[in-house]
Amino acid sequence: SRKNGARVVASAVSGLLFSIGSRRLGLRIGVRVQRPLSSLRKPDSSRRGGNFGELLGGNRVVVVGRSTDPFSVRVKSFLEDENVDFKAVDVDLEEDGESIAEEAAQLTREGSLPQIFVCEEYIGGCMDTINSFDSGEFHRLLVDEDDKSDGVAS
Repeated sequence: SRKNGARVVASAVSGLLFSIGSRRLGLRIGVRVQRPLSSLRKPDSSRRGGNFGELLGGNRVVVVGRSTDPFSVRVKSFLEDENVDFKAVDVDLEEDGESIAEEAAQLTREGSLPQIFVCEEYIGGCMDTINSFDSGEFHRLLVDEDDKSDGVAS
Protein backbone atom coordinates (compact mmCIF):
# COMPACT_ATOMS: atom_id res chain seq x y z
CA SER A 1 0.00 0.00 0.00
CA ARG A 2 2.95 2.30 0.56
CA LYS A 3 3.98 1.78 -3.08
CA ASN A 4 0.47 2.62 -4.29
CA GLY A 5 0.45 5.77 -2.14
CA ALA A 6 3.79 6.80 -3.59
CA ARG A 7 2.48 6.23 -7.12
CA VAL A 8 -0.59 8.37 -6.42
CA VAL A 9 1.59 11.19 -5.08
CA ALA A 10 4.02 10.87 -8.00
CA SER A 11 1.12 10.90 -10.45
CA ALA A 12 -0.40 13.97 -8.83
CA VAL A 13 2.92 15.80 -8.85
CA SER A 14 3.64 14.88 -12.45
CA GLY A 15 0.17 16.08 -13.39
CA LEU A 16 0.96 19.48 -11.89
CA LEU A 17 4.30 19.93 -13.57
CA PHE A 18 3.92 21.90 -16.74
CA SER A 19 7.53 22.20 -17.70
CA ILE A 20 11.00 21.93 -16.45
CA GLY A 21 12.09 25.51 -16.58
CA SER A 22 14.50 27.32 -18.80
CA ARG A 23 18.15 27.75 -18.03
CA ARG A 24 17.32 30.49 -15.50
CA LEU A 25 14.15 29.34 -13.80
CA GLY A 26 14.65 25.75 -12.73
CA LEU A 27 11.38 23.96 -12.04
CA ARG A 28 8.05 25.67 -12.75
CA ILE A 29 4.79 24.33 -11.39
CA GLY A 30 1.39 25.07 -12.84
CA VAL A 31 0.07 25.96 -16.24
CA ARG A 32 1.62 29.03 -17.83
CA VAL A 33 -0.13 30.71 -20.70
CA GLN A 34 2.18 32.87 -22.77
CA ARG A 35 0.75 36.32 -23.41
CA PRO A 36 0.23 37.02 -27.09
CA LEU A 37 2.19 39.98 -28.39
CA SER A 38 -1.07 41.85 -28.92
CA SER A 39 -1.60 41.91 -25.15
CA LEU A 40 1.41 44.16 -24.66
CA ARG A 41 -0.01 47.57 -24.08
CA LYS A 42 1.27 51.06 -23.93
CA PRO A 43 -0.29 53.10 -21.14
CA ASP A 44 -2.55 55.91 -22.32
CA SER A 45 -0.32 59.00 -22.11
CA SER A 46 -3.31 61.23 -21.37
CA ARG A 47 -3.83 59.31 -18.12
CA ARG A 48 -0.14 59.17 -17.27
CA GLY A 49 1.01 61.93 -15.03
CA GLY A 50 2.94 62.90 -11.96
CA ASN A 51 6.01 61.08 -10.83
CA PHE A 52 5.05 57.85 -12.54
CA GLY A 53 4.75 59.53 -15.94
CA GLU A 54 8.18 61.10 -15.50
CA LEU A 55 9.54 57.75 -14.37
CA LEU A 56 8.27 55.95 -17.49
CA GLY A 57 9.34 58.72 -19.84
CA GLY A 58 12.83 58.95 -18.38
CA ASN A 59 13.75 55.26 -18.27
CA ARG A 60 13.71 52.53 -20.91
CA VAL A 61 13.03 49.74 -18.41
CA VAL A 62 11.11 50.30 -15.17
CA VAL A 63 10.37 47.72 -12.47
CA VAL A 64 7.68 48.70 -9.96
CA GLY A 65 7.82 46.26 -7.07
CA ARG A 66 8.41 45.73 -3.37
CA SER A 67 11.80 45.16 -1.77
CA THR A 68 10.54 42.10 0.12
CA ASP A 69 8.49 40.51 -2.66
CA PRO A 70 10.21 37.39 -4.04
CA PHE A 71 8.99 38.00 -7.62
CA SER A 72 10.22 41.61 -7.52
CA VAL A 73 13.60 40.44 -6.23
CA ARG A 74 13.70 37.68 -8.85
CA VAL A 75 12.97 39.93 -11.85
CA LYS A 76 15.49 42.56 -10.70
CA SER A 77 18.12 39.86 -10.25
CA PHE A 78 17.27 38.45 -13.68
CA LEU A 79 17.63 41.86 -15.37
CA GLU A 80 20.93 42.47 -13.57
CA ASP A 81 22.22 39.05 -14.66
CA GLU A 82 21.28 39.92 -18.26
CA ASN A 83 23.04 43.33 -17.98
CA VAL A 84 19.84 45.28 -18.61
CA ASP A 85 19.84 48.88 -17.37
CA PHE A 86 16.63 49.49 -15.46
CA LYS A 87 15.08 51.76 -12.87
CA ALA A 88 13.74 49.86 -9.87
CA VAL A 89 11.05 51.47 -7.76
CA ASP A 90 10.51 49.62 -4.50
CA VAL A 91 7.19 51.11 -3.46
CA ASP A 92 7.72 50.15 0.18
CA LEU A 93 10.98 52.15 0.32
CA GLU A 94 10.26 55.18 -1.89
CA GLU A 95 8.69 58.27 -0.35
CA ASP A 96 5.98 58.40 -3.03
CA GLY A 97 6.07 54.66 -3.71
CA GLU A 98 2.45 53.90 -2.88
CA SER A 99 1.20 56.64 -5.20
CA ILE A 100 3.44 55.25 -7.97
CA ALA A 101 1.98 51.77 -7.37
CA GLU A 102 -1.55 53.21 -7.54
CA GLU A 103 -0.80 55.04 -10.81
CA ALA A 104 0.74 51.89 -12.28
CA ALA A 105 -2.31 49.85 -11.22
CA GLN A 106 -4.66 52.38 -12.84
CA LEU A 107 -2.72 52.27 -16.10
CA THR A 108 -2.34 48.51 -16.28
CA ARG A 109 -5.62 47.56 -14.59
CA GLU A 110 -3.59 45.12 -12.51
CA GLY A 111 -2.93 45.55 -8.82
CA SER A 112 -0.23 42.95 -8.37
CA LEU A 113 3.48 43.66 -8.23
CA PRO A 114 5.97 43.62 -9.78
CA GLN A 115 4.95 45.48 -12.90
CA ILE A 116 7.56 45.86 -15.61
CA PHE A 117 7.55 48.44 -18.40
CA VAL A 118 9.86 48.46 -21.44
CA CYS A 119 9.96 51.67 -23.46
CA GLU A 120 6.70 52.72 -21.75
CA GLU A 121 4.97 49.47 -22.74
CA TYR A 122 3.61 47.31 -19.96
CA ILE A 123 5.13 43.83 -20.26
CA GLY A 124 3.59 42.23 -17.18
CA GLY A 125 5.04 40.66 -14.08
CA CYS A 126 8.15 38.65 -13.33
CA MET A 127 7.39 35.59 -15.45
CA ASP A 128 5.98 37.67 -18.31
CA THR A 129 9.22 39.64 -18.40
CA ILE A 130 11.43 36.55 -18.37
CA ASN A 131 9.28 34.93 -21.06
CA SER A 132 9.41 38.09 -23.22
CA PHE A 133 13.18 38.11 -22.82
CA ASP A 134 13.44 34.45 -23.82
CA SER A 135 11.12 34.95 -26.81
CA GLY A 136 13.06 38.01 -28.01
CA GLU A 137 10.15 40.43 -27.58
CA PHE A 138 11.92 42.34 -24.80
CA HIS A 139 14.90 42.98 -27.06
CA ARG A 140 12.64 43.88 -30.02
CA LEU A 141 10.94 46.58 -27.93
CA LEU A 142 14.30 48.09 -27.05
CA VAL A 143 15.52 47.92 -30.67
CA ASP A 144 12.26 49.42 -31.96
CA GLU A 145 12.66 52.30 -29.51
CA ASP A 146 16.27 52.81 -30.69
CA ASP A 147 15.05 52.88 -34.30
CA LYS A 148 12.38 55.46 -33.46
CA SER A 149 14.86 57.69 -31.66
CA ASP A 150 17.22 57.43 -34.67
CA GLY A 151 14.40 58.46 -36.97
CA VAL A 152 13.98 55.04 -38.56
CA ALA A 153 10.41 53.87 -39.04
CA SER A 154 9.66 50.40 -37.74
